[in-house]
Amino acid sequence: VEASIIGTFTDNQRLVVSYQGTTVADLDMHFLHDGRPGRTLEAVWTRTGWMAYTWDSSSHTSTYMHDDRGATHYAPTLLALLSHPTIASKEAVIRRYDHEVQGATVLKPLVGRAGNGPGDAAV
Repeated sequence: VEASIIGTFTDNQRLVVSYQGTTVADLDMHFLHDGRPGRTLEAVWTRTGWMAYTWDSSSHTSTYMHDDRGATHYAPTLLALLSHPTIASKEAVIRRYDHEVQGATVLKPLVGRAGNGPGDAAV
């Protein structure tokens, strides 16, 4: 794994980025970590009866019971989950905005032979 020193930690609680001796960014660390307000989510779970799980502690066996509607029953739920912004592919956003920084990005956000697989990080 290749690594480069790109900065140092100080106690001024600011992120200061310099390029050739000129400050190009100066951000408060509070803004970086806590600047975006968090979301408060609420959920309600209702047992639907389409799947049941039982555990027999005396014989240490488990049993799953499903309905007879088959895999097509789950398709709408799966598609809805996969389309959610926190799960869905970020490729459209990545391709729309410049992530190359003048072509100097070492680890790109889309990786693989075709350049269309999600990477864990971009540097």
